[in-house]
Amino acid sequence: MRSPMRTFLLLVAGGTLSVACDDPTLRSDLDTEGPPEVTIVTVTSEAAGGAAPTFCSTDANAKVSRVVCPEDDNGSRAVTAVTDVTPANMQVRIVFSELLDPNIEVLEDRDGMNGVEGHIDTTLPVTVNCGADLTYDGYYDVTGSHLTSPSGPALVVDVPGLQAATGSACTVMVNSVVTDKDKNAVAGPGPYDFTLAPLHFNSFSIKDATTGVSVSDPIGILFNAPIDPASAVAGAVKLATAADPDIAVTIAGTANAFTVIPATGAWLPETTYTLTFMASADVKDATGGGVYTAPSSDAVLTFTTGMAPPAAN
Repeated sequence: MRSPMRTFLLLVAGGTLSVACDDPTLRSDLDTEGPPEVTIVTVTSEAAGGAAPTFCSTDANAKVSRVVCPEDDNGSRAVTAVTDVTPANMQVRIVFSELLDPNIEVLEDRDGMNGVEGHIDTTLPVTVNCGADLTYDGYYDVTGSHLTSPSGPALVVDVPGLQAATGSACTVMVNSVVTDKDKNAVAGPGPYDFTLAPLHFNSFSIKDATTGVSVSDPIGILFNAPIDPASAVAGAVKLATAADPDIAVTIAGTANAFTVIPATGAWLPETTYTLTFMASADVKDATGGGVYTAPSSDAVLTFTTGMAPPAAN
């Protein structure tokens, strides 16, 4: 699912549509002469829980957010490439030193419901590569917003789904179609490096010691990316109660989770279960491979089911 994007207010005058916010002649404190330069590149980071800088310009004259790119004790803004980029539905934001030619974006009302939105899937202003080029959409953000901090003219690139194996080394490169209003090409178009996070266990679908669990609801074992359903094998988990230390299970892989339920198709009512996700499990992502980081020890969940549903009349 695409990230929220600008919806433009169209001014209708004499049958002409115009988009005021894309006027490249508006005054600002940005650089006014080319060539445009990349000042910041952010990517969605698992550890940051959002955008993190994978590149910050070290040019002393560059206007760079000190919040996003703070200086170290030596006055340097240099950062190391991010190595835990969200593998699925990642976002890359490339901030520039000056306003760009707005023709890098196509303004369309594609669904007839949300108004005119910006799209870059046909103009292709960047190349995102993680061993192969990835497909994407996104938009040109002229000023920045609370959804796309840091502020500044930027290309916001949304990469849907999982298109590359977890743990892949990636780059983003600004293409030659990106220019400023005077048709100056970007100086220092990249590539800018980052790495997708390895596949790993995130959590169970319910908290430990949960009570009143429905006798018909499977329990989810959640990962940080879509998984290969073939990884869902019975040996990946262990299910037990005080009365039965080894309960047969039905396990399935769907989206970014294993789902587990007793092989009988239902949990016993008012029973405490212990579900263990084994650290020895061999899990692959939906590409059929990827780098998998197993938990350092077995992950254990204890929960108690609720009452049996009333009998049908």
